[in-house]
Amino acid sequence: MKGVIDSIRHFVNLKIGYDIVHFSGQHNLRSHLHRVINEYQIDTIIDVGANEGQFGKFLRSIDFRGKISSFEPVKDAFDKLSAASSLDDNWFVYNFALGAASGEAIINVSKHTSFSSILSPSDFALERWANSHVDHKQKITIKTLDECHSEGLIPESNLFLKMDTQGYDLEVFKGGHSILPNIRCILSEVSLIAVYNDTPSYKQSLSTFEAAGFSVSGMYPITRNNNLSLNELDCVLVNTALYDQINK
Repeated sequence: MKGVIDSIRHFVNLKIGYDIVHFSGQHNLRSHLHRVINEYQIDTIIDVGANEGQFGKFLRSIDFRGKISSFEPVKDAFDKLSAASSLDDNWFVYNFALGAASGEAIINVSKHTSFSSILSPSDFALERWANSHVDHKQKITIKTLDECHSEGLIPESNLFLKMDTQGYDLEVFKGGHSILPNIRCILSEVSLIAVYNDTPSYKQSLSTFEAAGFSVSGMYPITRNNNLSLNELDCVLVNTALYDQINK
């Protein structure tokens, strides 16, 4: 049997450039998040930087049936997010951003809204991705995680904090002091090469999360350069102290 599998792997790799691997729950972000959500008994996911609802749809595709609270400040993207969540009674959407302090800000809305950010795109991004160019600017409202918690938008439950805010993740994290004890897992997009100006380095991001009690559970590449060096990656972190309490 092993010889047959090796022959198939060789053919697939040669013809279309893919490989076949044994599924163990660790090879890709999808399978790893499924395991993390189950192991840490997650019942609510905070989806910050929801864009058009891609992550919410992804969560439902891996059979997560708990509460999703999605936050998206860009109006055009929010309208599509609202449509995506409209038939899901346990998916709640909010048209504002999250940050370290409440207030207002101007967001740079890119040609493709997934690149939109309060930060400005770096020269590296502008040269690499045409869709990262700013199309227009929009005034937005910013609230904090703690403020959302006090308003009842985020419950005191087993939380998973997903952040994809185009360089603004640490600002979001700083606004969650009171709910930090409830955050069991984090998914954050970190940059090895700055895609936005004034973006924290990946070392700063990781040290901040680790200082708050989180350990890296998995890293998954998002984009690479032609020389195979990484630009960005999805980083999964878990609160191991909470895991020990869960499994006493």
